[in-house]
Amino acid sequence: MPVLREEQKLFIVQQLAMFDRPEKIREAVKEEFDIDVPRQQIRNYNPEQVNVAEKWKRIFDDTRRAFVDSTAAIPIAQLSVRLRLLDRLQQKAETMGNYALAAELLAQAARDVGGMFTNRQRLEHSGPDGKPICPPPLPTQINVVLVKPREVFPEDTAAFRPSIPGDPPTNGAP
Repeated sequence: MPVLREEQKLFIVQQLAMFDRPEKIREAVKEEFDIDVPRQQIRNYNPEQVNVAEKWKRIFDDTRRAFVDSTAAIPIAQLSVRLRLLDRLQQKAETMGNYALAAELLAQAARDVGGMFTNRQRLEHSGPDGKPICPPPLPTQINVVLVKPREVFPEDTAAFRPSIPGDPPTNGAP
C-alpha cells in the first residue's frame, strides 16, 4: 500500500463524504495524483466503517453536510431543469419515430410533476380558515314500526307469554 500525503488523504475523505464508491475514488486518485491506491486502503478513511482520526471525521462530517445541503446548486436536482431536459428528449424521440421512448419520457415527466420521487407527504390538519376538518353531517332518518308479535310460543307455555294490550285473551292467560 502506498503512503499517502495529506492532500491525497483529504481528497479520499471528501470523495467518501460525497457518497462515491471506493472503486470510483480509486480511479479518481489514479487520474488526479497518478498513484494506485487499493480499495481497502480507501475504506480505511471512511469514518462510517472504521475509526479514524478526529481530524478526518470532522472533515468527513463537514463535507457530507455541505454536500447534502448543496443540492440546489446541482441543476438536475431542480424540477424545472429535469422537465426541460425530458421535454427535449421526448421531442427528439418523437421526431425519430421512437414512440415507445417518447411515451416513457412523458410518463417520467408525469411522475416528476406528481411528486412520485419525493418523500414529502401533504397532510392537512385543519380545514378552511383554520377550522377543524369535520365531514358534513349526514341526514339521518329513523323509522319506528310497531309490529304485533305472532304466536311463537306453544299453547302450553302461553302463560309465560307477556301480554300486549289489544291482543285477544288466550286460554286463561291474563
